[in-house]
Amino acid sequence: TMFGFGSRKGTPIKFKFEIRIQSLKTDIKNIPLLVRWKRGTSWRKQGKTSVEWEENGSVVWDNQKIQLISTLYKDPKRGTLSSKMLSLTVEKYASNKREVM
Repeated sequence: TMFGFGSRKGTPIKFKFEIRIQSLKTDIKNIPLLVRWKRGTSWRKQGKTSVEWEENGSVVWDNQKIQLISTLYKDPKRGTLSSKMLSLTVEKYASNKREVM
């Protein structure tokens, strides 16, 4: 099978990643920002933080968490793990559109 131990991808290993978004320094004053994350093309593999406003040169999120569960494959010959991309973008919040910073 594709996900079994004999697959061409290698041995599947599940990982749980937790990324904490705490703060961001910025020179732009008095704007609402959010952090959006995305891995792959599925809508299930994306999310965003709450919208927070810049104050005193930074934006502070109250320990926002991004939790991802991902399967990486271990190459049986090299012993290395496969890689997967994660996109994090900082966006200016607008009620009817997004602006990527």
